[in-house]
Amino acid sequence: LSTTAANGLYVAGSAELFRTEGFTSYGGWGGGKFLARLGKKWGRTEVYANLGAYASEWDSADTVPAAAVQANEMGFYGGVDDSDGGRSHRFHASIHVDDRSADRKLRFLAYVVNSGTLLYSNYTYFLRSIDHGDQAEQGDRRLYFGTRTDGSWTLRSGTADITLKGGAEYRGDLPRMEQWRTEERNRWDLSTRFDGSIHSLGSYASAEVRFAEWFSAVAGARYDHFFFNLAGVEDLSRPSGYVDQEVPLSGTASAGILSPKGALIFSPLEQWDIFFNYGRGFHSPDIRDMVRNADAQIPDAHVGELSTRLRLGRRFDVAVSIWLAYVEDELFFDPDLGRSIGRGESRRMGEEVEIRWAP
Repeated sequence: LSTTAANGLYVAGSAELFRTEGFTSYGGWGGGKFLARLGKKWGRTEVYANLGAYASEWDSADTVPAAAVQANEMGFYGGVDDSDGGRSHRFHASIHVDDRSADRKLRFLAYVVNSGTLLYSNYTYFLRSIDHGDQAEQGDRRLYFGTRTDGSWTLRSGTADITLKGGAEYRGDLPRMEQWRTEERNRWDLSTRFDGSIHSLGSYASAEVRFAEWFSAVAGARYDHFFFNLAGVEDLSRPSGYVDQEVPLSGTASAGILSPKGALIFSPLEQWDIFFNYGRGFHSPDIRDMVRNADAQIPDAHVGELSTRLRLGRRFDVAVSIWLAYVEDELFFDPDLGRSIGRGESRRMGEEVEIRWAP
């Protein structure tokens, strides 16, 4: 639904309810979502507010034993534990201010979000607990909020066009994370529970200079600084297999990282571009790793690319690229532990070919 008044005030909204039984024996999923916007325009300035809500609940067939499928003990769409699944919700509100002109763009954003996810999964069935089974409940409830302001300006100096961009942002996260050992969604032992806070400040600036029709360059950098605070308990597994129950874990930490980027763009012909790109980024660290290890650093990644794009007429494009990526610490989520695990550095190299046709 939407409506617009003569004075530039407008309202728009949508709502949806959904339900599906899925294609597995335990695959039901249902929920709803709602989104609304209220805004007003004053010339080149627009101010609007967004409100949104989402909630759903589901069942899951989850991981199944290959041996049971191969022995025809269960069907292709079957499951083992009909209590696996979960539920999730998200409510958000935001205020936006956009100001645009021919050579300038300014934007401001403020937001607050309440979200939560509860997940029940069982990957090993009765490997660890013969009496209760190995189902685990993982919960993440958090309130996060922040602001961001950025802008871009286009200038002309001699024969060069210059586009300057800059911005700053703040985000605060207040998470409560839990992991329980459960049987048919009934808790019987605590694995992890903690309350934390993560506050981050970031700023960036970049410049794109178009020296001529056939050559332009981009240079920029972003700096992020994080502040971590944590208080809670968790089970620790020793190399011998013995588990220390509910060991206290608390502390504070902070760390920052600088992320530069650069690009060179050559256009020998109006329909042909050649790109050289480099950028440094990072993976957001696990708050427990940062608090536990005083020397912990934010894991970074370096990516470079050489690519070219050829436009043949108005409807046909061909692009080819070669890229190289180095990741300082490869992180993956371990569902048994309910947390990210570092696997050390990695290197990747690849190539991509894209052919695009717009009939």
